[in-house]
Amino acid sequence: MSKNVGGNWNAVQSNGPIVNFRLQQNDDRLQGVGTHSNGSVSGTGNGSVSDTGFLFVIDWSNGSKGEYNGSFGLDGRLTGITFDRNQPDSQATWHSTKVFES
Repeated sequence: MSKNVGGNWNAVQSNGPIVNFRLQQNDDRLQGVGTHSNGSVSGTGNGSVSDTGFLFVIDWSNGSKGEYNGSFGLDGRLTGITFDRNQPDSQATWHSTKVFES
């Protein structure tokens, strides 16, 4: 059983950007789009979700490839680490503004 992360929600990054995800979920598989920096950066990606974790990789229009790894806290929010797969030293923490139900 996986949590439902489909729909429209935000991830707040520790380095400033707020990412808006619009995800479609089919069982544990994810696909969707994201935007940040007031919509000036956008991208498409895919990933997976379980009852405990989240992984989404997005190809951003600025050339970066963002990987978002997260886990669900007791409050139902996702928290994790994101980094650019092209520059793995470029990392930030992130958290969802939405609470997710099973």
